Amino acid sequence: MNNIIQTFLQKQHIASICGVHTNSTPFIFSCFYVVQDNVLLLKSSPHSNHIESMHLHAAIAGTVIANQKNVLRFSGAQFEGHFLGSAKMHGIETSSYYARHPLAVAIPGEIYAVELTGIKLTEHTLGVMKKHVWMAHMELKQSD
Repeated sequence: MNNIIQTFLQKQHIASICGVHTNSTPFIFSCFYVVQDNVLLLKSSPHSNHIESMHLHAAIAGTVIANQKNVLRFSGAQFEGHFLGSAKMHGIETSSYYARHPLAVAIPGEIYAVELTGIKLTEHTLGVMKKHVWMAHMELKQSD
């Protein structure tokens, strides 16, 4: 993953994630997250509507917005991915989630994984816009 994008995601804490219910209506939820090895980890109740829906329709999209007070300078990332389900069931280490969000240990729920397939980071500074793009399939082609 692009270092600029990775650094941005490591500095933020909350993502908004969107998907589609089985009746084709959209849903959105916000969560604390951590990204490791191109996988976004989040914690939620296994019986929540969004987790149940993502088990049926794995394609998701989301955003992470930087905590900025200056409206002339802001950044945000838009991402796409596929819901994998329980991180534990996929053998994905979850200690980084609890290291980043230690109070989450006391909250019931399970850690879930989203495989990130693409990210676009847009940075606005005094009217100048920069975009950084990362796509998993391009990274795989470059490493072949």
